[in-house]
Amino acid sequence: MTKASKPTFTSAPAHNIDALENFIVKLTGEHLTPEDRAELEQAMAEDEGDDPDDLGEQVLDEGELVAYQDWDSGGPGGGAGRVSVYRFRDQYYIFNDVGMDGPFADFAQAAKSSGVLVETDATVEIWITDD
Repeated sequence: MTKASKPTFTSAPAHNIDALENFIVKLTGEHLTPEDRAELEQAMAEDEGDDPDDLGEQVLDEGELVAYQDWDSGGPGGGAGRVSVYRFRDQYYIFNDVGMDGPFADFAQAAKSSGVLVETDATVEIWITDD
């Protein structure tokens, strides 16, 4: 599975701040003070950490791969792929062609939800960590 790269910002993009300020002006008739603008920039920068995509990247970067299943139906297009289960901070997350699912409290729940241990005619390989 390849991770799509996305831009990261150390502070909120200025055009988003400007759009919010324009909205505030329409509502209140007043512009932001420099102090209010700085506080808004800080709040927007902190909110970026709540992005679910950031959690997915964190799970892939810092988590432990505990199981996967490679499959290939032999068909054209989306006929092959991988389902992976990662352990991260004592919870389990599923990654597949659709995206991420979870968290799950234990491996059994993640395995059942993902089907990672279910062997079918399309199954090429199933791998599970020794832990």
